[in-house]
Amino acid sequence: MTEFRSVLERAGSNAPQPDLQVERVLRRRDRRQRNQRIGAGALGVIVALALGTILVRSVTSEPTPADPPVVPGPAPAASGTLTYVLDGDIFVADPDGSNAVRIANGLPDNECGRGRVGEHYWAEGSMWSPDGRYIAYRHTECSDPEFRGGVEISDAEGNVITTFSTGAGWRIAWSPDSTRVAVWDSLYDPPSTIGVYGLDGARQTQLTMPSGYDPHGDHDPVWMPDGTSVWMDGWALPVDGSTPRQLPFGGDPYATFSPDGSLVAYSENRSLMVARSDGSEPRAVFGGWAEYSAWSPTGDRIAFSDGESLRLLDVATGEVTRLTEGERGTDLWVKGFSPEGDRVLFSTSESDSSLWSIGVDGSDASRVVAGAWQGEWLSQTTDEPATADARPAPAASGTLAYALDGDIFVADPDGSNAVRIANGLPDEDCLDGGGYWAEGPMWSPDGRYLAYRHDADCSSSGPPGPWDVVISDAEGNVITTFPAQGWGVAWSPDSTRVAVWDRLYDPPVIDPFNDPPATIGVYGLDGSRQTQLTLPSAWSSGENHDDDPAWMPDGTSLRVHNLEVPLDGSTPRQLLLPLPALRASVSSYSPDGSRVAYADDDSSLVVAAADGSDAREVAGRTVVEPVWSPTGDRIAFIHSEKGSKYGSSNELRVLDVATGEVTPLVGMDGSWDIGGIQFSARGDRILISRYERGADEYGLWSIGVDGSDARLVVAGTAQGDWLSR
Repeated sequence: MTEFRSVLERAGSNAPQPDLQVERVLRRRDRRQRNQRIGAGALGVIVALALGTILVRSVTSEPTPADPPVVPGPAPAASGTLTYVLDGDIFVADPDGSNAVRIANGLPDNECGRGRVGEHYWAEGSMWSPDGRYIAYRHTECSDPEFRGGVEISDAEGNVITTFSTGAGWRIAWSPDSTRVAVWDSLYDPPSTIGVYGLDGARQTQLTMPSGYDPHGDHDPVWMPDGTSVWMDGWALPVDGSTPRQLPFGGDPYATFSPDGSLVAYSENRSLMVARSDGSEPRAVFGGWAEYSAWSPTGDRIAFSDGESLRLLDVATGEVTRLTEGERGTDLWVKGFSPEGDRVLFSTSESDSSLWSIGVDGSDASRVVAGAWQGEWLSQTTDEPATADARPAPAASGTLAYALDGDIFVADPDGSNAVRIANGLPDEDCLDGGGYWAEGPMWSPDGRYLAYRHDADCSSSGPPGPWDVVISDAEGNVITTFPAQGWGVAWSPDSTRVAVWDRLYDPPVIDPFNDPPATIGVYGLDGSRQTQLTLPSAWSSGENHDDDPAWMPDGTSLRVHNLEVPLDGSTPRQLLLPLPALRASVSSYSPDGSRVAYADDDSSLVVAAADGSDAREVAGRTVVEPVWSPTGDRIAFIHSEKGSKYGSSNELRVLDVATGEVTPLVGMDGSWDIGGIQFSARGDRILISRYERGADEYGLWSIGVDGSDARLVVAGTAQGDWLSR
């Protein structure tokens, strides 16, 4: 076992430093310092009485589970590609209906429900995702009368991306960014609820219609243009779970928004109306019955039906032109414009329903598909969608990110070639501007982004935040920023979202046992809150004061202490992990998500199945901060013992999961604290933070998994993170 003090003395003088290395070592802005700011309040009294001493929380939260390789989405279909439903099948074709290819093969209407085994496919409303990569439609299991229908999402070749069941509804609403769909989860069984589902089929959130909502007609949810709310029968329901608001154009369930989202067209009092998207400045543009309206790609015209004829409105002049008229008793339904805006797709309600197209001047009407009434052109204006992947390139595996003296740096794994990407002020100089800091993992699992905190107003007292969350790329280009409470920032396994405390304590009065229920916010890369999760009232921030949310391995729920909180808003549940009530979470999941390692009530190291079952003790008592290697074959942890002149001493150990053998790597006489354990991407080295109690100094160190070759990586900080993909 290596004597750590002698290793420090030999290696310290050769440690690489950042280009702007400071000459003094500053106190780490960590949880202990921030809790001391609260210490004069009720929380400090509660914790001190309960523990007798101040518990030292390590810098790093549990590591993010190893992420799967980034799989690119399917290529977008060509602009103008037609998709349609015919006789229980789904087809794609050229804009004129030629070269049709069946991508979903189902049973026709007259055979489904007569004992035949198989599926029947159908759709209403838009099928194409806005970026042209996906098609959404419905399916019915013909042989199962209890099956109430499902949603299927595929690419343009019919490769199924996901499928999920939903108990109600007709249309499927695509979010503006093509990453989610909204459908009815429950309609006629109160309360009526709307589910928002991702491309993996997981329900991300569930929205409840306001009390007293009375469903009527075949109406389905629609996305508001900014993608932050879902609109239904005059109610805008924010996807973050905040209070719904009523809109003034609730009388028309088929209201449509202009391409830029600034205007809305709807029917009211037998007139076609156009207003601002919030319902303000309404004006009548056609004094007659109008329904099934559609905007042109440039937003200058609106096509609509008055029942038996198809009309076109010039939005600027108010001029209305009749394009065509159906046979008596035949209804016409507008489906949309061509990408160029020169033709309109519509359907007829004849006995042999058909899809037709016609020029915007009323010329050249032509049948596109006989026998079909549901179809849609992909109306993106170019073959490359506006939402093409513009993500930053991932950083190199092993790249180090760390906080030092109010700044954020990225560097090589050994700390060399450091580059400052966020320039802030140190603690003692934080007067007119803010400093940057971090706790726990900073890198997104895919290595494209960094998340850290910014103390914008240099607050020196009060509860934990709000401090800004900053998400940037590895070059320091800021992607988004938003305020939040708490300390760490938890990345979702797919690198598309972060979870933070929205409310942990309720300032300005810190009364953790009587505050309102704590809430967690889940935010996208655009800084918008996608959902807000409320913890049960029995959960006390006073008893769990220094825990940050962490993602469960499958990305469908979050964990706080030993409570699992589903993103879809369903009831939180207790995990089968006996975590001590007044300690931070001391557990982590294996890279494949199948196992969990944790310290139990006796501080013994336990390995169990991910749900907490099949638990077995693998190491003795006084264990904290277990961390898995990238391959899941080893667990590094800290063993703590009392008896030194400082009260306790720490030892870094590694467990071979298969054999149960424990190897001590680094031992101390009690003058050092070790924390922030993390394996390198290859699993051959471990990154640790250390704090010298007597000198009040911090540093990032790395050491081989066999205890050899200890190196000082960066002096003056305990906040660092290797990109371990």
